Amino acid sequence: MKGSINLNSKQNNELLGNVGVNNNETRRSRLIERRNRCLIARFYYWTEIKRLRFDDVLDVLQEEEFFIKDRNIMNIINSSNDYLNNLIKSSATPRELKKQYPTFNWNKN
Repeated sequence: MKGSINLNSKQNNELLGNVGVNNNETRRSRLIERRNRCLIARFYYWTEIKRLRFDDVLDVLQEEEFFIKDRNIMNIINSSNDYLNNLIKSSATPRELKKQYPTFNWNKN
């Protein structure tokens, strides 16, 4: 039909940034996964390195860093338990975290 758009076409996927997408993985889902891993790293930093109280960490993550509700933060933490446990087991340092997520301040001060 003239003027209609096929949303599943290769050209439209390229326009939307979905080039090379496998298993229905979209750009949005990849970005959400990256955000969640970064949030877990920040949670680890604030709780294990800076030793802030849990409720204070939730406030920082919610109000200053990620701007999402504390309920969503808790869901992300619960669903990313393996990554958090790996950070704890390896005793990840601020330097190692900075290599993975350079846009955040990882200073111990």
